[in-house]
Amino acid sequence: MADLSITHLTVRAGSKLLADDVSLRVAAGSMVALVGMNGAGKSTVLRAAAGYIDHSGTVTVDGCDVASMTHAARARAIAWLPQTRPPSFPIHVRDAVLLGRYAYGGGLARASSVDELALRDVAEACAIAPLLARDVATLSGGELARVHLARTLIGGAPVLLIDEPVAALDPAQRLLVMAMLRARADAGATILVVLHDMALAGRYCDAVIAMRDGRVIADGAPVDVITPAQLAMIFDVEAEVDYAQGWPQPTLIRPMAAPNA
Repeated sequence: MADLSITHLTVRAGSKLLADDVSLRVAAGSMVALVGMNGAGKSTVLRAAAGYIDHSGTVTVDGCDVASMTHAARARAIAWLPQTRPPSFPIHVRDAVLLGRYAYGGGLARASSVDELALRDVAEACAIAPLLARDVATLSGGELARVHLARTLIGGAPVLLIDEPVAALDPAQRLLVMAMLRARADAGATILVVLHDMALAGRYCDAVIAMRDGRVIADGAPVDVITPAQLAMIFDVEAEVDYAQGWPQPTLIRPMAAPNA
């Protein structure tokens, strides 16, 4: 179990601020949704926290500065699932998932018994066991999304940075993936997940952090962030929110009218 702390994280692209003094914390054993409009800076925060782009500020896992870690140590501490993840070469599903074990010294031709056990567990959790002998090029978008998620999980990193894990999935698979991530958090994982489905964020996440224009503009429990007033501020939409099921379920009504419309 390990806390994730991001403090004063700033990312620039020339003169443009992609992430502007972002600070947030995800406690061990919790799942936090990172939400916002397209271009708000959500994926930038995840990429920076994973150590894949230059930034100022600090990212720590259980108090240890990620910037001071070796590549292998960082890979064992943080697993990152990027938003875009096309297959780069022909490979069987089994081997694609086992790539997630490289931080432990394994290889496709020398998977250990521990690697094989981890493969079995994530294949079952992500519902890809029947796909293991398939070439990734033959998979549907939803199947491929679950394979990439399995590769992210197989290393057993305590911190998971997950970018839009349900974007390509049908409704049943969206629920399966979110329930599986919730179970990981309940077992001690620390999860920061980018979501656009606010109903899923309200149902499965412990907290919701909203970004706009590279900045954090809201951070709190789902019932405090997923409100008509907050959704208007975050997404420029008019919405109604139902709490009858015990979690906020928003219904988006219409985009907010432009001031001079």
